[in-house]
Amino acid sequence: MTNLILDNRKPVWAGVTTQFEKGLTAEQAVDALGMDEPIKKVPLYGIDEDGTTYETKKYGLVSPNRGTMFGVVGPNYSFLNNLEVAQVLDSSGLTQQYPVVAAGQTPEGAGIVFVLQGKDTRVGKDKVKQYFLIAEGRTGGTAYRQAFTPVRVHCFNTLTSAWRQALQIMSIRHDRQFEQGLQMSTNFARVAMEQQKRTMATFEGMATFKLGTEGLAQYLAEAYPMPDRVAQRRDLVQSMDLMSDPLVAQRLDHLNQSYDYYKRQAENKRSFAEQLFNTWDADDPSLKGTLWAAYNAVVEAEDFGYNKGGAKGIAESATFGTRAATKVLALEAATSLLLSR
Repeated sequence: MTNLILDNRKPVWAGVTTQFEKGLTAEQAVDALGMDEPIKKVPLYGIDEDGTTYETKKYGLVSPNRGTMFGVVGPNYSFLNNLEVAQVLDSSGLTQQYPVVAAGQTPEGAGIVFVLQGKDTRVGKDKVKQYFLIAEGRTGGTAYRQAFTPVRVHCFNTLTSAWRQALQIMSIRHDRQFEQGLQMSTNFARVAMEQQKRTMATFEGMATFKLGTEGLAQYLAEAYPMPDRVAQRRDLVQSMDLMSDPLVAQRLDHLNQSYDYYKRQAENKRSFAEQLFNTWDADDPSLKGTLWAAYNAVVEAEDFGYNKGGAKGIAESATFGTRAATKVLALEAATSLLLSR
């Protein structure tokens, strides 16, 4: 469609996982990829200038095999190793109902991802495959998460892979009750089905919502908001003494340059998504000009567009990072428009 779109597209999580030819259990996936490596929580000590050692009451999450530390945590932090997480998922019967079709872990080994396959469905005549992503990270700043992430087959848009609000199903903190919480999460299958129904009902509503020129502009403005110059200036003013700081002019100039940069970014992304919206190409032409088409234009732009950072970087961002967050914001904006009509 455009040279700003990646070719040979697959779901974005394919860039951070290994796909299997047939569905596996979670334990089989861990074994197949050799991801059964131990992670340990070890006490951290400080050393004074005179060589005196003292306790910090902090702990490090380390990989003995890699010789790396993933993060610093408190005494109440608890977690399970990859194989233990897999065994909990399998014992629940979850992976018998939704087999694991892809899995992977971060390059440093701190996190693991399972992709479970659900049933195929349609929005109008637009075919959508349904998946569930399960991610467990051991960095001290991430929680165990489960989310529903459908994929539009026509162009492999991953409709959302983010971990907040709209399609999030469950998040479990790493406290003393972590293992108990994970065991309780095995009612995930029931919750997942309810979440599927709500989400697909939203998609169906988007498919019948026609957007005019003003409606599209309003939607893209919500999906790609402008930076807040007033807030930036307020934060800058609060951080320094305007009467005495000799660098005030330089700092204000830098702020203005930053604002102009992010303003151009938002404008360019809106324009790009509008191009994709206007060149809608799908099995169901009745979806052209709808909120469904607008939402997918944003998702396609985030999953495959403005090729910066290479395919690997795009996949990671579209699955876990800023691109994923933009997709959730786009869904929230679409839902808000639906509720306002």
